[in-house]
Amino acid sequence: RKKRKINICHYGDSQIEGDRMTAFIRQRLQTQFGGAGPGLIPSLNVYNTISFRHEYSSNFKRKIIFGKEKLHSNKYGVMLSSAIFDIDSSKAIMGIPTEATIKIKPSRLAYSRCKAYNNVELFYNSCESYCSIEVYNENELIAKDSLISDGEAHVFKTKFSVTPSELKIVLKSTKSPIINGISLEGDVGVQMSNIAMRGSSGKSFGAVDFKS
Repeated sequence: RKKRKINICHYGDSQIEGDRMTAFIRQRLQTQFGGAGPGLIPSLNVYNTISFRHEYSSNFKRKIIFGKEKLHSNKYGVMLSSAIFDIDSSKAIMGIPTEATIKIKPSRLAYSRCKAYNNVELFYNSCESYCSIEVYNENELIAKDSLISDGEAHVFKTKFSVTPSELKIVLKSTKSPIINGISLEGDVGVQMSNIAMRGSSGKSFGAVDFKS
């Protein structure tokens, strides 16, 4: 009634991978109370999912608090997973940035509410060097800016008039920030995020830096 958003995070282990269960619950809630999009998704999604299609450049590396590939800090964000991209050191010495790319598109298998979104938010922290960001709908440039380079946690927000057929995010920097996740949302209603942590016993929550 107040035209606000309600964010729900559904945490689980491998039983909810691929948006299993969450997708159905989300569709029912969004149909009744409004809302659109899959909510928060991993910066690097390594599991097949019915709700979106996700590609990323080979220099991106996944980091998770509940696995072996960890960050040097505990700034994983609410998904307890994040990503950084490898820097070409030969270019960095000369001040030439390394490029990294993330592509996301709606899945034809997704529920109807999940396929539609017009707000994109990129959650990041530990940006300590200049990092440019470009957002495209396929090859059409929608937004061009830079991330805030004070090392703190921030959110880069972009709004579309219609759902991008292929959302492309291009980052360029001589030092990678930590990307904690990307949220695909509507303007109001319920946003429900599927956060699957394969092999996690749920003991990692207390180890996360909550400021991230």
